[in-house]
Amino acid sequence: MPHRTVKTINASELTMGIDVLRDSTDGVYIVDRDRRIVFWNQAAEHITGFSATQVIGSRCQDDILMHVNQAGCSFCNHGCPLTETIKDGQPKNTEMFLSHRQGHRVPVHVRTSPIFGDEGEVIACVEVFRDNTHRLSLMERLANLESKALLDPLTGLTNRRHFDATLKASLNKHARHGVPFGLILADIDHFKRFNDYHGHTVGDDVLKLVARTLTNNSRPYDTVARWDDEKFALIVELENIDRLSQHAARLCRLVANSSLKHDDAQVSITLSIGVTMIRKKDSARSIIQRVDQLLYASKEDGRNCVSVG
Repeated sequence: MPHRTVKTINASELTMGIDVLRDSTDGVYIVDRDRRIVFWNQAAEHITGFSATQVIGSRCQDDILMHVNQAGCSFCNHGCPLTETIKDGQPKNTEMFLSHRQGHRVPVHVRTSPIFGDEGEVIACVEVFRDNTHRLSLMERLANLESKALLDPLTGLTNRRHFDATLKASLNKHARHGVPFGLILADIDHFKRFNDYHGHTVGDDVLKLVARTLTNNSRPYDTVARWDDEKFALIVELENIDRLSQHAARLCRLVANSSLKHDDAQVSITLSIGVTMIRKKDSARSIIQRVDQLLYASKEDGRNCVSVG
C-alpha cells in the first residue's frame, strides 16, 4: 500500500484570508492534527484570559482551557469535540465549561469544524466558542420570575406587574444617573378577528408568535412584557429616539413578514406601535399615556406602522 504524506499545517497558511475570524466577537482558535494551537483571536483572549502569545504552540489540553461538562468530567481525555472532528471530519456542537486563566469556569457553546487539505484529509480544526454566561443568567432570572408569578403563562413574557416594577426602576435610574431609555407599546391589529374567525387557539398562537418575535429580536437586558390582552410593552435602554424608532420599525416589519398556517390558509399579523423616549419630568403615568396616544395614532394612520413622539 503506497505511503501517503499528510500535509502539515502552519500559522501562516491558516491565517491567510481569515481577518474576519480575528475580528469575530466569538472566540476562535485553530489547532493542527496534534491539537496544537496555531491561531487564537482577540475574543478568545477576552473570554479565556489567555493571550495569543501564551497559547500559540501549546496544545489545548495543556492546562489551558480544560473543558468539562456540567458534571465536571473532562472532555480533554474523553469525548473532546476537536478530536472527534479531526477523526471523522464532521462538525460538532457542544455545551461545556472552560477554565478561565483566573481559575473560574465560563459556560460556553462550542462548535468545531474541520479544515481539509488538497486530498480531502482533515489537516486542522477550527473551534468557535461563545460565552453563555448571559444566557444562563437570563434563564436563572426567568426561573426566579416564574417562581414569583411575574411571568405571563401563555407567552412566557414578563407580565404587567413586573413591567411596572421595571419601569419604576428605570425611572429611578434615569433620575439618579441620567441613564436614558425608551418605551415601545405595540398592539396586534384586528386581534378580535383571529378569535372570531379562527378560534381562540389561533388567537393564542398569534400572541405567542408575536411574543417570540419581539423577544428573539431584542437584547437580553431589554424588558419585553405582555401589557394586557393583545398589547406588548418594551423598555429599551438606548440613547436617542432615532435608534429606538429604528428598532421599533424593525420589529414591526418582522411581525408583518411572519404568518401562521391555519386550515391551509396563511394568517397574516401586523402591529400598530407607539414609541417615545424618557423626558426630564416624566412619571410612569406620563410616559405611558404618551406612548399609548402614539400607538392609537398608528391605528388612525392605517395600522401596521410606527408613530414616534
